[in-house]
Amino acid sequence: MFAKDDRAGKPRPWYFYFGALFFSLILTLLIIELIVGLLSWAVYERPDFAGMQIGVSGPDSTLIICLGDSHTYGVGAPKGRDYPTTLELVLNERAGMQGFAVLNLGQPGHNSSDALLELESFIEQSPVKPDLLVLCVGKNNMNSLRNASILPEHVREMSLPERLDYMLAHSGAYRISKMTIQRFRELRADRDPRVDDQNFNYGQFVPTRREPFLYQWALQDYRTAADRCAQLGTTLVMMNYWEPFGFVDRAMRLVADENDNVFFVNQNFPIAGMPAYANALISHPDMHPNERGYYRIAKRLAAILIEQGLVHLPDERGPANADEPL
Repeated sequence: MFAKDDRAGKPRPWYFYFGALFFSLILTLLIIELIVGLLSWAVYERPDFAGMQIGVSGPDSTLIICLGDSHTYGVGAPKGRDYPTTLELVLNERAGMQGFAVLNLGQPGHNSSDALLELESFIEQSPVKPDLLVLCVGKNNMNSLRNASILPEHVREMSLPERLDYMLAHSGAYRISKMTIQRFRELRADRDPRVDDQNFNYGQFVPTRREPFLYQWALQDYRTAADRCAQLGTTLVMMNYWEPFGFVDRAMRLVADENDNVFFVNQNFPIAGMPAYANALISHPDMHPNERGYYRIAKRLAAILIEQGLVHLPDERGPANADEPL
């Protein structure tokens, strides 16, 4: 029952060693959290809205901001090969002039509520307002309750594990652990011969009991974004992910149907059976689009913006073909 302490010649109770182990565990977690925070600060650039240089100005120029998570930031591709940067190049090439500026405000790990806060920061600090906002966010709602707009009034309805999840929502190490476990589940299912490749949906890993909550949360944030854009006179384009996520797709479609200033763009890659040309667009193993995937997204998005009259070219040339071979 007691452990022998040879140096003092006196036994120490078992809970002394238990406490030491617990303290070591907490210290280790704090160190990991600090390392994750420092790496995030060092690797991912935070935009300076007040000092941000806009590439174009004037009555005939168009400012587009792209808001979202790692799929907007450009994880999976070299720096400068994200879809917002490519979208600016494609639109200016189509226009034959530098008439479009596209700003990438995506941040890895952001959920839909984080994106709204980023939008408000831009509005408060930037001297210009955007003509068009492209919003691609919501997937990380599964992994992070940080800044969740639908909380805390729903906390009392949560189970004990969900409340713990809410308490740890601001921990980067915790979120990374959750996403790592999620990815292992996806890889395991992807390699499981019992999984039907023709109907495989990476969004299937949303727990059924959480689907209504995630849907209501995303829907609330998308509606808030639509209202804010209406106040600014900005057109909102809601773009889903290359992989189907039911609660994201359904909420975006509903908000687009409810508002005249909101458009929905379906970016799902045709991944039934993951044909070679679609598989070549994905960065493995993180399952983000790669350089070619982001190029396809930007090319398709540019074509839709032109076709829908959301952006205007100075000439009469027809829109680019969104599905042309890469």
